[in-house]
Amino acid sequence: MTEVKAYTVAIGNFSIPFTRDQKKILKIIKNLDGFYGLQPHYPHGTLLIFKSENDAKRAKNQLDSLGILTGKNICEVFIPSEYAKTKEDDHEQS
Repeated sequence: MTEVKAYTVAIGNFSIPFTRDQKKILKIIKNLDGFYGLQPHYPHGTLLIFKSENDAKRAKNQLDSLGILTGKNICEVFIPSEYAKTKEDDHEQS
């Protein structure tokens, strides 16, 4: 299994079922540049996973500007390459 480098931004937990506000936040998140996906780590929060460090930095700044609390750090992680797809990648293949 090959892995690729990715970068994370932490946010709070989501409740199940999602609230109306959480659905709006998820819609914003899934449209951020370089967004791969998310990894819940209940009760500590949720990691948003991005293609590049710059994508993660831009996302953190955008979320902060919308009043969505984010963690202090952007961390490097490795994910399986089959999960390393963004919405931009999907459009290129169409």
